[in-house]
Amino acid sequence: GATSEMMADAYDASSIIYCAKYGPDVIATMRVNISKSDGQKFPFETYFGSCESLGISRHSACEISRLAILPEFQGSDLFIGFVKVTVQMLVKLCLDTMVCVATNKLAPMYQRIGAEEMSESVRHPVLIDEALNLYRIKTSSFLTGSNMTYEVWKKISEEAISHLIYHGFLRS
Repeated sequence: GATSEMMADAYDASSIIYCAKYGPDVIATMRVNISKSDGQKFPFETYFGSCESLGISRHSACEISRLAILPEFQGSDLFIGFVKVTVQMLVKLCLDTMVCVATNKLAPMYQRIGAEEMSESVRHPVLIDEALNLYRIKTSSFLTGSNMTYEVWKKISEEAISHLIYHGFLRS
């Protein structure tokens, strides 16, 4: 298996790393990178160009990356659970955009949560028969449910909306 030393990189210092556990075992992880300074780049900029060239406001966005789910738990709602927690973080930190890079194989998973393709795909640097696709999801899409089914919206956003109503940010 991969060790923390093998997985560490320069983005970790400005990231929140979520872990899902089943008993004592970590069964899934996801990293959310937040740009804390003007010179700090997101991982996706390596392949797709700068935030500025893509129309992304660096300080009101985050990038989700390094999603890993053990094979026996793939197809479960773990991804939806990670997104649910991320939506709450987006609202708390006043971030209006979440971006992610997905392979062709994983693109439908992101499209299911309302992700919109932002750019032409690029060749995957390692996997011969794969491409990388850049997706954007607006925080407002999570709250309104645009570009997703009602069932997915309810799973992801119901708790975040209840939190906003409770604290007086929204009216019911």
